[in-house]
Amino acid sequence: MYENEKMSFLKKFINSTYNFKSYNYFISEKLSKAVLYLLLLAFVSSGFMVLKEGFSFNKEFSKMKTILNEEMPSFTLDNDELIIDSEMPIIYEEDNTIFVIDTSNKLDITSLDKYNRGVFIGKNELISKESSTKFTTIKYSSLELKNSLTSEYVSRIINTFGNIFIIIGLVLIFIFLIIGKLISVFAIMPLAALVIASILNKKLSYSNLIKISAYALTVPILLKTFLKLVGITIPVFFILYYGIGIVYLIFALKNIHLDVNESLEPIN
Repeated sequence: MYENEKMSFLKKFINSTYNFKSYNYFISEKLSKAVLYLLLLAFVSSGFMVLKEGFSFNKEFSKMKTILNEEMPSFTLDNDELIIDSEMPIIYEEDNTIFVIDTSNKLDITSLDKYNRGVFIGKNELISKESSTKFTTIKYSSLELKNSLTSEYVSRIINTFGNIFIIIGLVLIFIFLIIGKLISVFAIMPLAALVIASILNKKLSYSNLIKISAYALTVPILLKTFLKLVGITIPVFFILYYGIGIVYLIFALKNIHLDVNESLEPIN
């Protein structure tokens, strides 16, 4: 019944979200088609997320340029310590985002607690807050600077190469998002599917488990993209992500009919 059928990407996308009988069709296809589906889905999903990050990075970058060029006092980073010839602390606030500079140790990272995003620049480190659970810390000592760093030099570098750095960063984010999804579909999800198939007494090849996993990830990927676009952060989201994927694996495997699929030839 499947040999003469063809499904477009959109039809596969829709069916994978609710029609568990369609998973019989999915495993009748070649493995390459399942991987291509996942790559297309990952490409679209990651593209939206990278665009959002791009707008966010550009907005923050513009603010940083304004602060460096017009508002921030001159500074020097020497011997792994930041020296600023100005009264401390210096605080900028806008739209639930805070930018704190304090080399006097009067304030610390707790200054960011009430804000969704922010940056704390201290005497020995820089801490960036991207969300309530995501922080990035850069110790000045890790930079291993051979010469002192001045505000004038940083301003020239940012004005000249800032946009290039953003583009490189976004490309790297995109690549890592794609790689993460490939790891999920080739390693994590098939192992879970293998356990579920064993419990349900369904003997399927590992390649078929990969095919099922590719389509079972549709809803988790869709949910992750939606949450990212609307700016909602869920702690330990990966548990929910793979939890939903495993639920789809269970229902998909329950609807797989081995007596049908064992005799099927892959669709070209």
